[in-house]
Amino acid sequence: MKLYIIRHATAKDVGEDNILTDEARPLSSIGETEADKLGAYLKSKSVHLDMLAHSPLLRTTQTAERIAKHLGCLLKPVEKLSTDHGLKSYMEVIDDHKFASTLAIVGHQPTLTKVILTLIGADQRAGIKFTKGAMAVLHLERLSSTWSAQLVSLLSPSDI
Repeated sequence: MKLYIIRHATAKDVGEDNILTDEARPLSSIGETEADKLGAYLKSKSVHLDMLAHSPLLRTTQTAERIAKHLGCLLKPVEKLSTDHGLKSYMEVIDDHKFASTLAIVGHQPTLTKVILTLIGADQRAGIKFTKGAMAVLHLERLSSTWSAQLVSLLSPSDI
């Protein structure tokens, strides 16, 4: 499986424009541009996604919708990808889609970094810079009940 792990694009802050909760934070104009650029980049690389699963929070939903607009892929909001859940839930989402050939997930930090490090077998103390709007691409293989992964690329919005 090829797995695309995407951090939501830049969002407005709580308190800005009368935003009262973290869950209600929409993308900023910068975030909208980041998500559109990522979608256009993936389209230019002829990426086809079997599924684009995303947290139901507004900023991840908007990021996923902007990417999907370029790719014409199936979107699926998944509660287990919200900020209320951690590594175990994210891994369950990947396991739930183990028969997909290409899967993308749009989620939140710090869990996304933990997922990447776990899949590639790196120490959780290892640091990777995974900015808003960043994408990691991994090649996954299922080995009995666990995953083995190779990090193919790690791109920030400035790399796209």
